[in-house]
Amino acid sequence: MDPSTGGEGPGLVCDGLTQRQRTVAITEELSLITPVNDLLNPDTPTGMAYEYIVFSDPLQLCPGDEPQLTQRFVLSTLYYSTSGDDWVSCFQDDTNCDAGSSWLTGDESECQWAGISCGEVTGEVAEIELGKCRVSNSSIFHLSFVSDISFLQIMP
Repeated sequence: MDPSTGGEGPGLVCDGLTQRQRTVAITEELSLITPVNDLLNPDTPTGMAYEYIVFSDPLQLCPGDEPQLTQRFVLSTLYYSTSGDDWVSCFQDDTNCDAGSSWLTGDESECQWAGISCGEVTGEVAEIELGKCRVSNSSIFHLSFVSDISFLQIMP
């Protein structure tokens, strides 16, 4: 989706930005960690994560909402690149998740998603424990942008 035309809404969001301005600013911010062509390709995990962050995420984060914007994007990319909708539990809209909140659901912090632990002071992701999920090389690359991570467990 073209960020200059997508998501134009009637009101102002994010400290006076229109939805279109928010979309362009988030695209510019995320392009520092992912090529724009990948962001705008809805068939890639990064493109799906981008569309989630910009258009579907109940939190509707603003440009500059750091570290939350970057780590939510990175975790969403991880979700899509590991076929998160096919996880056994805690996938998006799983109402029986007993290990925390289901991923990409609700209006709470990503720190509440199952298997994610964040630092109490910084609010930054410190641990990711996914159990038996498949992870692609691109997911590992994007995890490097979550600066405070000290523990990652992904079992085969």
